[in-house]
Amino acid sequence: MKQKNRAIDDFVYEVLTTETHLTIAAMQGNAAAGGVMMALAADRVYARTGIVLNPHYKHMGLYGSGYWTYSLPRRVGQDIAQKLTETCLPIGTQCAKQINLIDDHFAETPAEFCKYVEQKAEQIVQSENIGQILQLKNKRRFLDERYKLLEEYRREELEQMKQNFASSDYATARHDFVYKVSPTETPRHLAKHRHSSEEVCLCKVFTPQ
Repeated sequence: MKQKNRAIDDFVYEVLTTETHLTIAAMQGNAAAGGVMMALAADRVYARTGIVLNPHYKHMGLYGSGYWTYSLPRRVGQDIAQKLTETCLPIGTQCAKQINLIDDHFAETPAEFCKYVEQKAEQIVQSENIGQILQLKNKRRFLDERYKLLEEYRREELEQMKQNFASSDYATARHDFVYKVSPTETPRHLAKHRHSSEEVCLCKVFTPQ
């Protein structure tokens, strides 16, 4: 698991630090945890309409890695990033676009989605201001790293993950996931009738208006 996390981090780092191209992430099916966070490393994030995203690790007993503590707040802001990772609610593509987790969603079939992504990529390549877009992209990361280096995000995330691996909560969550152990009742974060009024209000952040 440790080697796997480092390999994912290495890949995400290469995407985040790509200076010569704009990168695109295309999510064709449901995604959760690292699957969502990895996509956020790209410059443009697209999803197929109707898929479900779970951008959190908490109920897996993990803190998570892949530079998510950099890329998630960079997209949605610190406040919404915290709510996403703490409330652990699934969100649809319409809501994800509203909070800027993704740039856009389109198509209902995989074939249509792939076609749209190809068209989007072609539009970006043919854009007259592609050079300016790249300059702004690289300048933003440069300014971000003046505040905090990417390697610091990585070190902090892996340190938290190290603590997770030693915990009984992670061992239980891992066992239940591997052996497909079903919960005996609806998880509290999904059972809105058991939420406090403050929690219900919090959930509205992810409900499309």
